[in-house]
Amino acid sequence: MIQTLRLSLIAVAAVALWPNQAQSSHYFARFYDQDRYYWDLYSYYWYWSNGTIDAFDGWGYATINGRTFRPPSYPYRYYEYSNRGARSAGTFSYAGFYVTARVYVPASGHADSRNYGRTIWNIRNTSGSPRTLNFRIYGNLGSDGATRITRTSD
Repeated sequence: MIQTLRLSLIAVAAVALWPNQAQSSHYFARFYDQDRYYWDLYSYYWYWSNGTIDAFDGWGYATINGRTFRPPSYPYRYYEYSNRGARSAGTFSYAGFYVTARVYVPASGHADSRNYGRTIWNIRNTSGSPRTLNFRIYGNLGSDGATRITRTSD
């Protein structure tokens, strides 16, 4: 009993000494849709991590003018929408733009429109003048890198 307690205290002390980034890098927020498919958000870099039956392997990374989006403060996310979604903690600021990310998974809906996760990006130009922003969303859609885009709607 004493040895188990000692090991537990050592483990707690070790985790407490990790920097915030290391503690949070193992943090996932999981949401379930009506049919119990799960959507797991990796909140440190704000992307859908895996999902039910390996649905995606890191989809939704974002870069703003080449800089990877990451919520700027711990705990990196706050639940909202009655725990059906989350928003990024703090405001990511880059060269006159403020960026906040949100995710949402609906609890119910018609059979053809209820099993999805939505990412919403709020981008605000704070400079007071028109500016150009290169915003890129990328990742792996569960094909382990074998997905090919053959054309776009552009």
